[in-house]
Amino acid sequence: MTDIIIVGHGTSLRGAGLGSAIDSYDCPIVRFNGFIHCCGVEDMGSRMEYLCTTTKQFRFFLKDKVIPTRELWIYEPEGKFTYDQYKGPFYVADLDEWLDIYKGIRAGLTSRKFCKGLAAIIIAAKRLDISSILLFGFDNLWRGDRRKYATMGRYRNKGVYTSRHDYAAERKIVDIVSKRYGVNISHAEY
Repeated sequence: MTDIIIVGHGTSLRGAGLGSAIDSYDCPIVRFNGFIHCCGVEDMGSRMEYLCTTTKQFRFFLKDKVIPTRELWIYEPEGKFTYDQYKGPFYVADLDEWLDIYKGIRAGLTSRKFCKGLAAIIIAAKRLDISSILLFGFDNLWRGDRRKYATMGRYRNKGVYTSRHDYAAERKIVDIVSKRYGVNISHAEY
């Protein structure tokens, strides 16, 4: 049984036709930054009970009227942000401890912050009373490899560029999160 699904932006979803299968799961679905500009509903689905985003990125979701049905998860508060723009339930996550762990194991010259997908995994495991998380489209993080990094989205170079994320370190953190919160984290096979 799957307690929650988190859908990423990995190119493995493009053309996979998994949208209706993802939406048909009898559990909540978490999405995070960038999903509205990725491949279509036929590949990613459209349900979204939770949205994980930063204060900086949330304004774009508001503009596009993309609102979760259960709760908004905010992390990385940057500057002034007024929650009166959003009338639904929200949770402000403190991920400083996890950023410190990441900084302690990341390779030099890589990003000082982990990816938004990892933030969604940490918040789900920490916030919800769950025993399992199923990931879709977490290609780079799940492999722990950025050499052939690609993502979907509306970027000037069509989602293919060099990432500064240290996915090997991030993959180690997934295992630490799993052990600490007693949550089985797996990636869907398709």
